[in-house]
Amino acid sequence: PAPAPPEPAAASRGEAEGEAFYKQAMAHFKAARYPEAERDFRKALKLKEEATPPSERMRNPQLAVVYNNLAATVEKRNSPRDAQALYRHAIAICNNAALPPDHPRVKHIHAKLAELETQLFSFPGL
Repeated sequence: PAPAPPEPAAASRGEAEGEAFYKQAMAHFKAARYPEAERDFRKALKLKEEATPPSERMRNPQLAVVYNNLAATVEKRNSPRDAQALYRHAIAICNNAALPPDHPRVKHIHAKLAELETQLFSFPGL
């Protein structure tokens, strides 16, 4: 049997905790403290995913934002292949959320992925 969805109070508490870690991660990222940013983005993602019913996780645009920012952080930490997978996951969520291709969030993630893939193509050893 599938696990029961989180109780509403627990879900909102998890979402609030996830948002707190997300804000902290953004502050670390802006200060170029990438190890700390990655740690906090991963924690935010875990909490936000746990607060989202499993059937909604691949359709939640807010999760796509966290995946995108985690990808950017991982990219800054010189893990381009991991970043590529994270960007692709963010795009998949946006597609499942039925965001149009010209939506600013979708365009931004596609641009980041294209830029990264150009670098990977130009320097295949990355």
